[in-house]
Amino acid sequence: MKHSLCYLFVLVLINNTTPSCGQQSNQEVDWHKAWQQRQATERSLTLLQNKNDLLPFKELEQHQFAALSIGRAPALDAFETTLQLYAPVKCFSAEINSIQRGNELLEKLMPFDVVIVALRSSEEDKLIDLPVTYLLERLSKQAKVVLVIFGNPWQVLQVGKVDDWQAVALAYSSTPEAQELMAQAIFGAIGFQGKLPFDLSPLFEKGAGIETKPLGRLKFTWPEELGIHRSQLKKIETIVEEAIAGKAFPGCVILAAKEGKVFYYKAFGFHTYDSLIAVQRHHLFDLASITKISASAAALMKLFEEQQIDLEKPFSHYHPLWASSNKRDLTLKEILSHRAGLKAWISFWQQLRQADGSLSASIFSKDSTEIFSLKVAHKLYIRRDYPDSILQQICQSPLNNRGKYVYSDLSFYFYPQLVKQLTGLGFEEYLNIHFYRPLGAATLVFNPLSKGIPPSDIVPTEIDSVFRKQLLHGTVHDEGAAMMGGVSGHAGLFGNAVDLAKLMQMYLNQGNYAGKQYLKPATVAYFTKCHFCNGNSTGSDHRGLVFDKPRTGNTAPSASLKSFGHLGFTGTYTWADPAHQLLFVFLSNRVYPTRTNQRIVERNIRAKLLEAVYDLLRQK
Repeated sequence: MKHSLCYLFVLVLINNTTPSCGQQSNQEVDWHKAWQQRQATERSLTLLQNKNDLLPFKELEQHQFAALSIGRAPALDAFETTLQLYAPVKCFSAEINSIQRGNELLEKLMPFDVVIVALRSSEEDKLIDLPVTYLLERLSKQAKVVLVIFGNPWQVLQVGKVDDWQAVALAYSSTPEAQELMAQAIFGAIGFQGKLPFDLSPLFEKGAGIETKPLGRLKFTWPEELGIHRSQLKKIETIVEEAIAGKAFPGCVILAAKEGKVFYYKAFGFHTYDSLIAVQRHHLFDLASITKISASAAALMKLFEEQQIDLEKPFSHYHPLWASSNKRDLTLKEILSHRAGLKAWISFWQQLRQADGSLSASIFSKDSTEIFSLKVAHKLYIRRDYPDSILQQICQSPLNNRGKYVYSDLSFYFYPQLVKQLTGLGFEEYLNIHFYRPLGAATLVFNPLSKGIPPSDIVPTEIDSVFRKQLLHGTVHDEGAAMMGGVSGHAGLFGNAVDLAKLMQMYLNQGNYAGKQYLKPATVAYFTKCHFCNGNSTGSDHRGLVFDKPRTGNTAPSASLKSFGHLGFTGTYTWADPAHQLLFVFLSNRVYPTRTNQRIVERNIRAKLLEAVYDLLRQK
């Protein structure tokens, strides 16, 4: 009885608060109370055991994560969803009612070296079934087990030897807030602070609790933590709702963070205008030219600081095709600033279109073969050697005025090959090793369908009625990148908003994320500053090295001169502002059903949304 009363007292502390005084509406009081409850829940999370400081997880790329939810109480959807914000976590949920069922799960969990086991229970669940204790005992012998108990804390006394578990964590309720915050603590977005308010003899005494410090991963919180009243968010939603109603795009996802705290993260609309599949926050979008800063720039910065490339040298020093062309003297610094005089783009596919509108049968095939092995789109493949022809055409193309700003895609076709030449690693493999896997950014991928990502999780782009003659869904929208097999330095990367935000937050943190230094601060500063702006980054010269800088039109008026980001042709946009420690991600598919839809540009929707975020910060 004494223990039950203590448990009830803890729940009262978490779930009851005193509304503030003054003339407040019931809704305002409810939100204020809910925010206090969330804060109390965050403070109460208790870490009882943590061998070898496993929690919070640090080197994500060294682990294969699974989460197993066990019990008769409702599923822990918020827990599982939040875990997956930080790393690729394979989730299993089961009621273990037999030894055979336990053995089946053990077999499925064999590939994972870390298993987060969540016991979901209510106060009425007094005993843990024997098959569950059998499963947990066996599981601890094949993986590092993090045991998380939601609800009844006395279940920790029934799950076997405490030494079997690598870590033990306790939440005193199973509310969505408790689930979400526990997942954030496990991955170091927040710290464990709680102390056990009662005795759990013989394992843990009253007052037990290991405190941990946040690692610096993105924290998902409420706007109230930043002093923003949620009623102020309506301006953002009004802009989006009007844009969707006006068919600027079918759907979108918006993420906004300040000081590493995500205070706005929401999905709107549908994949297409038939309203069949609603956009979810975790869905992938074709990032288009954001590939330049999230793939090419990342790789080039790493090569630069390792002194494998010199930006003051001509690019011909690294690529023989350039050495015998009219581009032999162009330096990488000029090229990356879009001041080398390169053509903006070349329509490679149109050269292969025959008089009747069909594509050359010597270059394209409907079937995948040894020769036609590069996938362009569904049932459309290109010769595996044709990318070499594309690179040759770029080298043979005429130059414009050197020193004059012309935004060009052309040099970015060469950077995957440059990475391979200098490191021996393929472009995507290099990015995965040095950036995406350590960041936990598992959705940043080229050719997502080949990675097993279901089409329902990928937002389609255009109905291409001329070249590929199909809805582009899971294959890159950009024609040139498609003809390179979906992997290029200027386009081809897919991803969701939160994984793109991790990379951008790393840039914003001067190359650091979650305690790991990916790039030197000086490297990030050098690439994100404007090299030809003469102290003013507005006007025609508005580029860093690859990164875009503020200019009239596409950037919010409040963006500082230190800020940087990029637009994507498909309707994407991301921006980081060191002066305000602000991060913004906007993903849409404005090219559905056709690229001729320019409403997002004509109405300057992306810049308006970013300015609305700046307004929020001013009004707090």
